[in-house]
Amino acid sequence: TVEAERAAREAVTLLEALPPGRELAMAYANLANTCAAAGRREDAVSWAGRALELARRLGDTEIAVNSLGTIGCCEFEEGGRDKLEQSLELALRAGLAEQVGRAYILLVGTAVMARCHGLAARYAQAGIDYCSDRGLERDRLYLLAYRARLELDQGRWEAASASAAAVLRVPRTSITPRIHALVVLGLVRARRGDPAQWAPLREAWALA
Repeated sequence: TVEAERAAREAVTLLEALPPGRELAMAYANLANTCAAAGRREDAVSWAGRALELARRLGDTEIAVNSLGTIGCCEFEEGGRDKLEQSLELALRAGLAEQVGRAYILLVGTAVMARCHGLAARYAQAGIDYCSDRGLERDRLYLLAYRARLELDQGRWEAASASAAAVLRVPRTSITPRIHALVVLGLVRARRGDPAQWAPLREAWALA
């Protein structure tokens, strides 16, 4: 992550010396994503705001969608939900499949972490169906893992186990969905008094 942020900042420095264009807007959006992933929300919102402003000046929907999603995720507790839903709506309208997948992930994942169960449930299955239909396998696995956590939090243990198992059946899944799925599986087993709880929790710990 240190190398990623250094490269992102170097890109911004390089492109700010040139006339502002799509590449600079993308560099701003990328740096915003990097800061958001590191949990630095103020920095992420600041860079995403620059990306959004430039994207709107350029009429670039894809970068605008990406930036709105980042801001909405970082400001979820302060009304960012509207920006997340707007990001998804714009991406769907423009037919930007990869941005749609990302918007579903941000919307469902953020809602699950904030325990907004109704909001998460409203978009989880729609997102899974969308990603399945378009071969967005990584995004589908993220959404399945978030759905597993949602079902666990709602006390729906059988459903949570099934969703987690669907992620774990894919051997080359991204690390983050696998960690979420393993934690859900371990917690379900623990709540049932199953002594096999430790194996998935140890694997999740090692991966994390």
